[in-house]
Amino acid sequence: MKKISSIILAFIMLVSFTACGGKSSDGDSDAPHLGMWNAVAASMMDMTLDISEVYDEGASLEMKDSGKFKLVLDGEKAYGKFTYEDGLLNLSGDGLDLSGTIENDILTLTNMLDMGLDLIFEKEGSNAYANLPKTSGDTGYYVLDQATEDGETMTGDEFREMGFDYYVLLNEDGTAVCQTDDIATGTWDKGVMKLRSEGGDTANIEYEINGDELTIDWGGLIMIYVRSSGTPPTLTVSGETSGAGKLSELQEWWDGDWYGYWEPHSVTDDYNHLDEGRWDCYATIKMNPDNTGVIYLWEDGEDFATVDITLSEYGVGDKGAAMSESGHYWNGDEIGHADWIIDPGIYDYKDYMVIDGRYVDEDDEGFYYMVYLRPWGQLWEENPEDERPPWYEDWYLGCYSDPMTKAILDIDGYIHSELVDVLVAEKPAPPEGAAPEKPAPSAPPSGGPIKAEFEMEGVMISATLPAQGWCAEHTAFGYNLYQVESCDDIYSNSPRIRINIDPDKKKFDRYSNDFENVQTIKNRTIGGIDMAGRTYEFVGMDWIEYIGMLDSTLAVSVNTSKIDISSGEGSAVIDSIKFSMNKPVSDITGERISAGNVSALCPDGWKSYPVWDLWAEEANTVDKDKLKFNKGAVSEDDQHFTPSMEIRYYGLNSTFFRPDKDRFDDPEDLEPMKIGGRTWEGIAGLSWGNRQALIWTEDGDDEYLIAILLEYDGKKITLQDADVQAIIASITAP
Repeated sequence: MKKISSIILAFIMLVSFTACGGKSSDGDSDAPHLGMWNAVAASMMDMTLDISEVYDEGASLEMKDSGKFKLVLDGEKAYGKFTYEDGLLNLSGDGLDLSGTIENDILTLTNMLDMGLDLIFEKEGSNAYANLPKTSGDTGYYVLDQATEDGETMTGDEFREMGFDYYVLLNEDGTAVCQTDDIATGTWDKGVMKLRSEGGDTANIEYEINGDELTIDWGGLIMIYVRSSGTPPTLTVSGETSGAGKLSELQEWWDGDWYGYWEPHSVTDDYNHLDEGRWDCYATIKMNPDNTGVIYLWEDGEDFATVDITLSEYGVGDKGAAMSESGHYWNGDEIGHADWIIDPGIYDYKDYMVIDGRYVDEDDEGFYYMVYLRPWGQLWEENPEDERPPWYEDWYLGCYSDPMTKAILDIDGYIHSELVDVLVAEKPAPPEGAAPEKPAPSAPPSGGPIKAEFEMEGVMISATLPAQGWCAEHTAFGYNLYQVESCDDIYSNSPRIRINIDPDKKKFDRYSNDFENVQTIKNRTIGGIDMAGRTYEFVGMDWIEYIGMLDSTLAVSVNTSKIDISSGEGSAVIDSIKFSMNKPVSDITGERISAGNVSALCPDGWKSYPVWDLWAEEANTVDKDKLKFNKGAVSEDDQHFTPSMEIRYYGLNSTFFRPDKDRFDDPEDLEPMKIGGRTWEGIAGLSWGNRQALIWTEDGDDEYLIAILLEYDGKKITLQDADVQAIIASITAP
């Protein structure tokens, strides 16, 4: 509209109006053309605009019985002579020649400047333009029949299947409603709708009626609507629905708390640290009676997005479909109109939705993402295990009967920043006599220190806490040591030491782009491990973090906030942290398996598979120098879909070649490991998207290589695991 207005204004202002004298023989003061006329609209290029959109100061024409006129356009004045006869009007002067018509107190100057511009005036005090009779035949409810652009056509049914319910409603009282990607309301008259969107934008939209068809040209997109005998939506020109204040059954389904997980794919180089990740997430959806709403989406530690949506009853299923209108990501980057289209009916699961989107930063780096959600409180048993949130078993099943906010705060979790102001920041006191849900370790009768122990990734973590003023809690977010009297006193920014273990060291840098004031500090030895240190600000808190490697495959992070670890109790607690195997290798039991030239222990819970000799003359000949064990395998097919170890023996009659790191993506050298009296070297990295390791050793004239699939489809083993080390230590050859 602004572009059209600028064109009209530019064309009109090309004319230099000059004052003109003269007399007219038309002196009848009672003639209908005499007096003051005020412009109400301008029409050009099949577009009708309110006069205020063309001239800020308006336009007027005054004709006097002396035969002279004064024309004012946006404050610029022009004078000249006029003639009027049988409804036809002519204005002339030096450099000016305009013609028009007068009928029913409406004056129209036509084809001004030979540019197709018409100016429409009404007699002052008459309100004639607003009172023009409507074209009653146009009245009706029109639904989209088809849309065509650049030779391609989609039917209205196809749009409705996608959740887009486009229609035009022309009421007998002259009011209009137009539903496109937004609801716009206003008035209609003589092929023109004057509309205002919910966002406050205004436009004059021209339409053509041919029988029961209404056609609108949306800048090259031709949309044809057909008159419908159905009942139109109950939206009024104010944009409110009948029964405002109450949510419909459909709106209530969307409204509320949701839980699930998100995962990225097709990541670019700057976001490789997210590749193949999967993280739990939460959403709160707040719906309004007018089918607008907001989705607040977040994960542990930070917001993910805040998005305004509109909801349509039309979708593949009975849950309708929602579409983003505007919003932003965690860092303020924009989410635009239709970037999210959420249609629960596309998927086979009940009460389930998926958000499919793409994030791109200012450097054109980014990733695609999928967010999978179910209403909080519902089970995911319908989904296979690999389609459930990572914390589903360990956390959600123990708290899903509680309100989502309480369950999150109970584990010192994070609430979306735009919701936290309306939530209770601290947990309410438990009822009198109620037992705490997760009691902290208690001090012995002597009042001495408390020993807290937890297991994570197959590693036992222990720490010694003072008898008073500390408690410990293991959550889905890590192993937490709080400097508070009781775990019932924990709140969102309680002083704490948090310990995390993960096979992927890069995951500790997952949010590093949002860290502020990052500084490197002196290394510190914790639990016998030399750890690199850094400080930073994140989610409104100051952090000290130390990161190191437990062994070649497990990384550990020790995070502290609001605790003095340079001396006193904080320092003593940090120094007391210890890491150890959760089960001694000597306690691992199983069956010794021999291929002929090499044998090893196959632990309980593992399955042995033969390795075929590809060079043998006969098919299905077992390779006597190789063994293969898979953890958690049961069927024959499981050998392809579970973590595994393949042992290869190189004796006097074979040659061993040291593996090259080029076989892996993101390769790394492993620190030498002493297991079973042998020192093993190795490399690790990604192959076909799965983390693998190769380790080897020499034992006199014998050499061994072990190919280890460390992770597959969420199932993991590590070189720190007792059963893995038991296999390695048990390998023997004749």
